[in-house]
This record gives sequence, structure tokens and C-alpha cells, in this order.
Amino acid sequence: MFGSKSRKITDLTRALRLRTAERDAAKADARAAAYAARKAARLYAAQDTAERLARALRACAGYRAELAAARRYAASLEARPDNAVGLDHPDIDAGAKWQDRRRDVIKGAVR
Repeated sequence: MFGSKSRKITDLTRALRLRTAERDAAKADARAAAYAARKAARLYAAQDTAERLARALRACAGYRAELAAARRYAASLEARPDNAVGLDHPDIDAGAKWQDRRRDVIKGAVR
């Protein structure tokens, strides 16, 4: 009578230990999966940040190239101020010749 109860208690204790070990293993697996998910999320965030940084650097390089082109254009205009304001137009040269032919200009006067 007591032998069957002690076997039953032993069997139940063994089953309890087995289920406890399975539960602990499942918890450990869940912790490992959660850790892997967090690690993957951090890696994805780092990759996303790296991609955003690369995109920003490409945009910055484009802006710097546009700025350099604008500076070169401005420098070329500054190097050619007559051309920039239209003072090298042929009509202006014709006007200078017209000034020389004016009748009311005093000869020898400094202009």
C-alpha cells in the first residue's frame, strides 16, 4: 500500500522535474530569441543609420558640387565684368566712335 504511493510520489516528482526542466529550457529559448531579436533590431537600426548617413553624404557632395559650379560661374563673371554687364557689346564700340565725331566736343579736352 505504501509502496505504490511512494512510487506514485516518485513518478510525480520525476514528472515535475521533467516539466520544470522543459519550462526552464523554453524560458531560456525565449530569452535567446528575444536577445537575437533585439540584436537584429540594433543591427537593422545601425544599417538604417548607415544608409541614411550615406544618403546624406551623397546629397552633401551634390550640394558642394553645385556650390563649386556656382562659385566658378561667379568667378568667370567677375573675371569678365564688361561681358557680365554688357559693356563689350558692338553698339558700345560704335558709340565710342560716334563720340569722336561729335561737333560740340572740344578738341584736346580730357574725358
